[in-house]
Amino acid sequence: MRKKNILVITNSMIFSIFSNDREACAIPDEKTESVIITGGYRSPRKVKRFNLNGFVENLPNMLTERENHGCAGYHQDDKLVGWRDGRCPPTDMFFIQVLLVTGGWYVDYGNLDSTEIYQEGQRQWREVGTLPAGIMRIRGAPVDNT
Repeated sequence: MRKKNILVITNSMIFSIFSNDREACAIPDEKTESVIITGGYRSPRKVKRFNLNGFVENLPNMLTERENHGCAGYHQDDKLVGWRDGRCPPTDMFFIQVLLVTGGWYVDYGNLDSTEIYQEGQRQWREVGTLPAGIMRIRGAPVDNT
């Protein structure tokens, strides 16, 4: 299958990614100036990071195959891990990034009601709850980093 140009637009970045993924979800990462693509038709458990130069890395696979799911990212404020520049007081603090995926659909399961999170530095995703019902084509966005 031929790869297609996918345009991802965030508040401060525009990415043009050549990929054969569709029905995936994109999470912008302002800290690393990259975008994280979760799931989708061709790779329903895969999680991949891209930046302006293209593919960067694979992250751990999600627990559940997902297409047409919702996703969002936020920073865990109570898990300050350090400063980029090593100065005290800090001039550029950074926090642990958390990725969240929820709902969606997969051929073997139908509509999904599960929710998973991945915390930066961990080895795997973990299930954290369920939706009231299986929902596909759901969307997510952080509001005030929550």
